[in-house]
Amino acid sequence: MSASARPTAAGRRRAPLRVRLRGPGPSDRSRSRSRGQALVELAIILPILLVIVGAAIDLGRLFTAYVSIENAAKEGAFYGATNPLCDVPKTGCANPNTVDWHVRNELPGVTIGAPSVECLDAVSGTTKALSACVENDRYRVGVSHQFALVTPLLSPILGNSFPLSSTATSVVLNEAFDPNATPFPMPTATATATATPTAPPVGCSSAPAANFSWSQQNKNRPVVFADTSTTAAGCSITAWSWSFGDGSSNSSVQNPSHDFPLQGTAYSVTLTVTNSFGSNSLTQSVTTK
Repeated sequence: MSASARPTAAGRRRAPLRVRLRGPGPSDRSRSRSRGQALVELAIILPILLVIVGAAIDLGRLFTAYVSIENAAKEGAFYGATNPLCDVPKTGCANPNTVDWHVRNELPGVTIGAPSVECLDAVSGTTKALSACVENDRYRVGVSHQFALVTPLLSPILGNSFPLSSTATSVVLNEAFDPNATPFPMPTATATATATPTAPPVGCSSAPAANFSWSQQNKNRPVVFADTSTTAAGCSITAWSWSFGDGSSNSSVQNPSHDFPLQGTAYSVTLTVTNSFGSNSLTQSVTTK
């Protein structure tokens, strides 16, 4: 065909533009069903996951609390084995030298009841008084705590709280009381003022020379003092005054015994002796067992 016979651009007819509108196809409906199914599965699994997480939290806390209580009972039993009478604060057993203090010191911020303390006979295993606890007996300490759940998810199964307890036993290393020993006299509570010296009799020309010694059987027994002061012949000592250096009252007994509040501590003890000529004093450092 020659160029003159070809239709011009103006003479060409353009095909009409056709737009076809489609509805959702099968792949779109499949994606919608997948998303809906995922939401349903999440709604089913989420409560189970929450229960598992909550249980893990509370079980971890439970394990930590039990280990702490067990360690506290062991610490109390160990201390009680060397200090059987010092279960709670009392005369001669001030905190921190008590079983109760050592137990609670292992559980900071944890509320517990009073620790149970028992002395078990080495032969029969029966319970006896702490004052009769001797070497080779068993010193048993029990600790209990009401454990509370943090998450409420386990409450229908375990309840809101339940008790945790632990006991520990240790062999007694120190005698708390020797039934065969002769009781030591207790020092008097009143202090006696130093007598005012009077005119010395013939032959008494000097004040006495103060001196003393001491001994202690074991940690749980008082310190016994012995007056070893000397004086001139015919001029006897008429008064003794002991100051124990621990804030307690003086004693006027010649050979007193004294319970100091702390073990392994040095106290400045002063003895003042008096005769008809005058007085003299001596201070020595006394370290308790």
